[in-house]
Amino acid sequence: MMSKTKIFLIEDDPFIIDLVNEALAGRPDLELIGTARNLQSAVELAPKSNADLFLVDLGLPDGHGEVVLSQIAAAYPNSHRMVFSVFDNAERFAKALRAGATGYVLKGCEPEELLESLDRLLAGDAPMPPMLAKMLLEHFRFNPPTAPVPTEPAVADDDDHVQVEADGKVSLSPREVDVLKLAKLGWGNKAIARELAIGESTVQTHFKKIFKKLQVSNRIQALDKAGAQNWT
Repeated sequence: MMSKTKIFLIEDDPFIIDLVNEALAGRPDLELIGTARNLQSAVELAPKSNADLFLVDLGLPDGHGEVVLSQIAAAYPNSHRMVFSVFDNAERFAKALRAGATGYVLKGCEPEELLESLDRLLAGDAPMPPMLAKMLLEHFRFNPPTAPVPTEPAVADDDDHVQVEADGKVSLSPREVDVLKLAKLGWGNKAIARELAIGESTVQTHFKKIFKKLQVSNRIQALDKAGAQNWT
């Protein structure tokens, strides 16, 4: 029996709900298991849904989607959390990332584009529109995170020692920086591998090492920290 990815949608617009249903109709591996049309019902239902992937609108009629994003991230830290919104400004995007978003797709896309973004998210990428990725990095450059940069090295394997510079900045290898530079453009693993002439599995290994060094859990958080410390 085919394993299905369970999706929970948080959206109030009937047109968008229909679009999601249309996109998922031809994909037996993806199943919409629930929908919440406002923040109140999302806060009640989403953290109990046991979904694998959450599609979240930020502009709900009774509040902001970032509220439920943070609750979902706490309840299901290993879940995929895709923002599906009309907001295309870096400040709102940054708030969503800090609340737990792991990907971003803008409304107005075709069903095929939505499915492509979902597939990339499930494959371990952090999909986002390239224009928004550029805006985000500019936002972090001028609005660095308030949390202090760790001054102690993260726990690492013997063959992957984490070096910390005098200013508390973790030292990344040149190849790891190359990977981050391409990731900030919104490129997925396959495109990064092709550009750097390496295998996709090697790209995944680089990301795992980057996450360990920066003490983050996904590439969006890594880009956040990279932008704050001017690695890219």
